[in-house]
Amino acid sequence: MTELQDLATLIRAATPLIAIETAEENRVIETFRHLIGQVLRPLYRWSITDGLHRLDMADAAAGEAHAIDVAPDATATLQSLRHVGEAGIYLLLDFMPYLRYPMTLRLLREICQRQQSAAHTLVLISPVLELPEDIEPLVTRFSLSLPDAQALAQIVREEAFAYSRDSGGKRVEVDADAARAVVRNLHGLSNDDARRIVRKLIYHDGALKQSDVADLAKAKFELLNKDGLLHFEYETARFADVAGLTHLKQWIEQRRAAFLGLKRAAKLDPPKGVLLLGVQGCGKSLAAKAMAGGFGVPLVRLDFGTLYNKYHGETERNLRESLRHAELLAPCVLWVD
Repeated sequence: MTELQDLATLIRAATPLIAIETAEENRVIETFRHLIGQVLRPLYRWSITDGLHRLDMADAAAGEAHAIDVAPDATATLQSLRHVGEAGIYLLLDFMPYLRYPMTLRLLREICQRQQSAAHTLVLISPVLELPEDIEPLVTRFSLSLPDAQALAQIVREEAFAYSRDSGGKRVEVDADAARAVVRNLHGLSNDDARRIVRKLIYHDGALKQSDVADLAKAKFELLNKDGLLHFEYETARFADVAGLTHLKQWIEQRRAAFLGLKRAAKLDPPKGVLLLGVQGCGKSLAAKAMAGGFGVPLVRLDFGTLYNKYHGETERNLRESLRHAELLAPCVLWVD
C-alpha cells in the first residue's frame, strides 16, 4: 500500500489519534489535502499562532485557509471541536507542550473516546513527539516514507531547473556518473534535507561533478550524526599504500560494481562485511581505509567506547542508533574497531 492509502485506511477506520513525528509539516499537510478527496471529510489545521483554519474550503484551493472563530488556545480549541457534529480531520501542529495541562489532556482523551463527540481524527504533528503515558494507548504512530531513487532524481532535476531560471538561463553542467552517485548517496534523507543539500551543491559552482559526491557524504553525515556516536573519516587510502593482502585486493576489485549497484556488475551478491584479524600494527586500520577508497565510498568509524552509558538500556539504544545511521549513510564502509 502507498503512504496515501495507509493514511486513508486509518481515517476510514475512525482512528481517533494519529502521531506523526516529522519536521516536514508542509509535506504532511499536502498529503492530507490529497487525502480528503478519498475520505470525504473536512480538514482543519491548528497552530498556537494562527488558531483553527479549515483547509478544504473553496478559498483554501487558492492557497488561503478559512479561519474558524475559535480562540487559538489549545483547551478552547478542543472544547469547540468536541461539540462539532460532523466528523473531521484536525492537524494539530506542535500540540505536545499543551498536553502537560490536566484540562487539555482530559479533553483530548474524551474526544478520542467519543464521549459526547463525533468520530474525529486528531493528528499530532511535531519534530519531536514525547507523549504522556496516559494517552499512549490511544495513539497510532505513522511515519512518512523517505523518498526513493525516482523521487530523489526528480529533486535533482527540479533544483537544476531552478538554478537555470535564477541564473538567467545558464544550464547546470552535469557529469552523468556524478549525478547518479549523488542520487544514490541522497538515500536515507528526507525530501527537505535532500533538496537543501542538492541546492547547495548546484549553486556552489553551477555544476554536478565527482568532487561533489565527497561533499555530499560529509554534509549527509553531519546531518544524521547529531549525537556524535559515529566518526567520519575524511582521509581514506589506496590499496597501492597497502603491502600484501593480495586476495583482499582482488576480492574488493571483483565486487566493487556489485557493492555500488552498477549495471555492469557481475552476478555476485553485494559484499556485507570483512573480518580483519591480526596483531597490533599489522595494517588492519590502513586496510579498512583502503577498502573505502577502493569502493569509492565514505568511511565511517564506530568506536565502541563512545557507546557505553551508565544508564540502563542507553548503551543498547546507542548501538541501535549508530547502526541505523550507518544504514542511512549507505553506501559506505563501516569501520568497527
